[in-house]
Amino acid sequence: MTTTSNQKSHLGVRMLCEGAIMIALSLVLGLLKVFELPQGGSVSLEMLPLLLFCVRWGMGGGLIACFAFGILQVFIQGAVSWGWQSILLDYVLAFGVIGVAGLGKGKPGGIFWGSILGGAARFIIHYISGITIYKIVAPTEIFGTVFDNPSLYSLVYNGSYVGIDIVLCLVIFGILYATLYGSDLRVSEENRRALDYFTGAGGIFTVATGRAHPTFAPHAASVPINAPVVLSNGACLYDFQADRVVRETFLPRRAARDLQEVARRFPEIGFEAYHQDEIYAYQPNEVTFHHLRRAQAAYTERPILEMPLPWTKAILQQRNPLLRSVQRYILERWAEHYEAIFSNAVLLELTAKGSTKGGMVRCLARLLGIEERNIYCVGDNQNDIPMLAVSAIPFAPSNCAQEVRDWGARILSSCDESCVAQIVAILDKRY
Repeated sequence: MTTTSNQKSHLGVRMLCEGAIMIALSLVLGLLKVFELPQGGSVSLEMLPLLLFCVRWGMGGGLIACFAFGILQVFIQGAVSWGWQSILLDYVLAFGVIGVAGLGKGKPGGIFWGSILGGAARFIIHYISGITIYKIVAPTEIFGTVFDNPSLYSLVYNGSYVGIDIVLCLVIFGILYATLYGSDLRVSEENRRALDYFTGAGGIFTVATGRAHPTFAPHAASVPINAPVVLSNGACLYDFQADRVVRETFLPRRAARDLQEVARRFPEIGFEAYHQDEIYAYQPNEVTFHHLRRAQAAYTERPILEMPLPWTKAILQQRNPLLRSVQRYILERWAEHYEAIFSNAVLLELTAKGSTKGGMVRCLARLLGIEERNIYCVGDNQNDIPMLAVSAIPFAPSNCAQEVRDWGARILSSCDESCVAQIVAILDKRY
């Protein structure tokens, strides 16, 4: 069996395991009802794990898992029904079609509109059941109103609890996104004015970012950059004015083999590799989807050993505690080959040994004839520490990672409070 076949087999096993876990969670959550209506309708969070699975693995796996849940629900939770037709519609089919949420896989906002799509599909099946089977209970009173029309009754009855289920799921997904990633930051007008003043007075301003060329290029004109930009955590120096690479380093070719070993050891991780202007992904997860959506970047999903080489950088993605274990695993084995550093709590970035923001900032300063005593940097996360180390005054916003604060950076106002403008004011007094 080839390595690629092994990878695909591993993915299949992983999908089955995750599916079983999510079905079990949904069955448990289905027992914890917020409230229950006559004829079996109820509000709970039982759709939540199913929706996560569907958007993670796509519609094929999602449909299988959801149909399995619908069948198991009848035996484990019991069924309120008017015969086998009712069981088929309200349990097997109604929950099975939630699998269409898998159409949101890899799409911007996929978890949100996929959830709406899956919930809407479930409602449609319940509605059909209401106008074909449950019409025999008309006239029926619900919410203090007597309904003689089966269509209206089915609309109100099924829409009430399914609609609440969908809203609850969307609210929880929104909270999870806010907790993991924070707000989308933009360049404030105060920062923009300060940078215009700084560059107009002869200052040299540029950006050092973890983003690669294709993901930073749309933002290159958003601020008055007048020097080459440090990209990919120091793996690339790019002159956007001349549209050319000034300097670039690459991960060693062994990186594909090493990271495949990491993926086997930590199967929960998502993975991105950057080759020229192309982005390749392996077993993308919600962190991956959010990261690429935020960057407005297209990607190709492919087994690790089928991704073209060389790579400028790679990104491993998952919850922070797991990624810290991954970081230790990589550095304990291959520290002589890689820099493995966090760009935020859920992104662990790999570049070639020695390729850091600090190293490339020094390189840029030499190219521009700038003495190190005149270099000033601001950063907010672990990947910025090598850059802060070369700064005459290492600045950091108040919302920086704890590692930056502990390292000893000078703390200023937050990113939302025009931290860059504060730095320009400090330098204005200093010079």
